[in-house]
Amino acid sequence: MHLKFPIALHAMHAYKTYAVEKLSDRNGRTLRGLEVIDEIKAQLEKECPRTVSCADILAFAAREAVILAGLPRYDVVAGRRDSSTSRAIDADDSLPTPKDDLKKIIGMFNQRGFSPEDIVVLSGAHSIGAAQCGQVRDRLYAFPPNVPRDPAVDPAYAADLTKKCPAQPPPGPELFMVDLDPTTPLKLDNQYYLNLQKKRGLLQSDQVLATDPGTEGFVNQLAGDNTGWSRKFVNAMERLEKVSVLTGDEGQIRLHCRAFNK
Repeated sequence: MHLKFPIALHAMHAYKTYAVEKLSDRNGRTLRGLEVIDEIKAQLEKECPRTVSCADILAFAAREAVILAGLPRYDVVAGRRDSSTSRAIDADDSLPTPKDDLKKIIGMFNQRGFSPEDIVVLSGAHSIGAAQCGQVRDRLYAFPPNVPRDPAVDPAYAADLTKKCPAQPPPGPELFMVDLDPTTPLKLDNQYYLNLQKKRGLLQSDQVLATDPGTEGFVNQLAGDNTGWSRKFVNAMERLEKVSVLTGDEGQIRLHCRAFNK
């Protein structure tokens, strides 16, 4: 969650120079449920006009989602303000992709004060939700004939994925989705790490955590300690929601979360 650049859906910013953050390949094409944020914002504007920012709504919504998915409640500090701009390039510079190498991902998180262990802990969020098949199609079909699948993927799991993700999707937006966690897709737990040990990490950036010398030990530790992972995940979320926050006279309180105030 990058709260300094809250989500906006309009096609271009005020000067029509940049695509908005929501449209970044690294961000917007995988987000769902934004209509819920719109509904919350509309109700809050009726009750408390120009008081609660979209950034705060996102932070509290993330916390509630974590609780509903099975983890302990944690405190969220309020008082954020929203960005007065929205540019895809900001998301491009801040968010990793599933195809980025681990060194680059570590560098991105390190700039925000997070360690390799923190990355492994936060990646456990991939024990819930789904990804577009376009994020994994290369792992299934982009190898030579004598290597039909990414060797880092369990063959049985890869075979199952090919049934859900055709090699040639229909024209238009990606419609095919696959669970990030094939075992407990609706629960936040340490099953994610058990999947990695079995070579059943959906994304390339996930599976590498189980083989890189700098992160493998953390994966193995968390795979055997669901309570410990839950505690560390909640702690990391409390830190994450304080990254790049606008406060005081910075930014603005947006009237609508889909567009900054003009």
